[in-house]
Amino acid sequence: MGLNLKIYKFIQNEAMELKNRISRELFFWKRRIARILGKGIALMIRLLPISVLWKGEILNQIFLIGVLDYKRKNRILLKVNSFTNAVRLKIKEQETVRWLEEYLKVGEVFYDIGANNGTFSLIAKEINGGKNEVYAFEPGFSNFNVLCENIFLNHSQKLIKSFNVALSDKTGLLPFVYSSISSGAAMHVLEKSLPSDKSLYQYVISYRIDDFIKELDIPYPNHIKIDVDGGELGVLMGATNTLAYKNLRSILIEIDEELENYKDNNILLERAGFKLKERHVKTGSKITNCIFVKNKFI
Repeated sequence: MGLNLKIYKFIQNEAMELKNRISRELFFWKRRIARILGKGIALMIRLLPISVLWKGEILNQIFLIGVLDYKRKNRILLKVNSFTNAVRLKIKEQETVRWLEEYLKVGEVFYDIGANNGTFSLIAKEINGGKNEVYAFEPGFSNFNVLCENIFLNHSQKLIKSFNVALSDKTGLLPFVYSSISSGAAMHVLEKSLPSDKSLYQYVISYRIDDFIKELDIPYPNHIKIDVDGGELGVLMGATNTLAYKNLRSILIEIDEELENYKDNNILLERAGFKLKERHVKTGSKITNCIFVKNKFI
């Protein structure tokens, strides 16, 4: 009996020692892996245009948060869950910022059509200290998800209303073809019919702007930004009443001048009483940001 007890205690001690040894080894390798990962993350952060500074938590999700390089009283925080969204911390379209700062007045309504992650919606909200209404439209599911989280991060849900819909010349269901389902991606296309190939697509709700405003009883905009990667003419064609609204002052629209019908955008807007005020060409492309102002406000 005494021998059995000694054997039992010996086995118990050996098991405890083995457990402790394994725990020490695991702790060592965890620290080593953490150092390696830390160096990798630090290198990645140094390569980004703006440092990613914090971890944040919304709905029990832990993720990286960056600060947009827009100097205002309140910092604009953006979720960073892809390389594209990290790059978006550096504002490339400064003409869009200048347009908002120059034209958007206290109490006015701003429509952000093709809002992506919400950068310009958040800037529009900040310009007059939260004294503007912002309506953000983004049909892509991955971008819309980040758009909503960025609105929550900046405590802007009372001032920015977001809608997971496309705007075009048709109210109904349309196939939306993705260039990528990674958040922050662009160059998605709203089609009139089902793609024949095996593209990444899903049906989304599409509205004519005029129908959307009437159905939801929301205010007409004073300023509109349109960035829909080739679908801008469709947006304008669905906005007959909106373009005629007497207090719609300006429109910034991204136009791809490689499209055959790109001049139709200018023709339609000129007929609606707008004049091309500024034209900014994106480096190395035929894509332009064009600012149109209604004649009565020039």
